[in-house]
Amino acid sequence: MGVTGAYLRMVRSGRARAGDGLLCQALKYVTEDELRLLLKGIVPEARASLNDAVRVIATARVDPEFREFLLGLIKEYLGDYITMLQ
Repeated sequence: MGVTGAYLRMVRSGRARAGDGLLCQALKYVTEDELRLLLKGIVPEARASLNDAVRVIATARVDPEFREFLLGLIKEYLGDYITMLQ
């Protein structure tokens, strides 16, 4: 199954399991240190720094696959907010 907004909603709500495709895509963006913590059952702090945001945007500008994944997440989780701003 491809990584679509509908699939992400289903995974997030518990109606679908995260398949290998989603996990592989997500793991591309996890650092070794983050992976070590996750494997120990420790969830890294959810808050990102401003430097993290700049790195994400810089990566999205040059990596089409990353950009598509990021825009899907933004649409899924911030779509209502963005529509309100317009």
